Amino acid sequence: YSDELVIDDEQNRSDDQTRSDAHCALSSNEKSRSGAHCAPLPIKLGKAEILQEGKDLSIIAFGKTVKTAIDVAKFLNEKNISCEIINTRFLKPLDQDTILTSIRKTKRFITIEDNVIQGGLASQIKDLVIHENHISGSYFAYPDEFIRHGSCEELEALYGMDAKSISEYVLSEQ
Repeated sequence: YSDELVIDDEQNRSDDQTRSDAHCALSSNEKSRSGAHCAPLPIKLGKAEILQEGKDLSIIAFGKTVKTAIDVAKFLNEKNISCEIINTRFLKPLDQDTILTSIRKTKRFITIEDNVIQGGLASQIKDLVIHENHISGSYFAYPDEFIRHGSCEELEALYGMDAKSISEYVLSEQ
């Protein structure tokens, strides 16, 4: 085991790689129109990625829920809520510094995960912010109970984990 299996050496990136990084945030339709492609970049073990800077709300997600986080941020940005999106990439080790810096800046956060609420991202963030003052947070995950069968879309809507439900919840808490 080594945390140096993949190291992101930002100092040695060329300008072309930096432009490619920004381009990779484009939708697939935008990419195809531009004719560019995205080369995978190294990921450092335990290092989160800030996908979008914001000042009002930190949205913390990983895996497939990062797409939901982006959709929530787009909707909330249209309502003048500036969202910071963090892709944790890893649960263990969790990049506590990046997450805490963001939460301290925005004073408000949500987590989104495709997991039960106990023992996952929500639990780790609860432990991380337990001694923080004047911070509010909400957690979007499946309850710790039997989850009925259905498509991902059906279950996410049923349990309030789709972008529409999360966005409406955040707006109701304003």
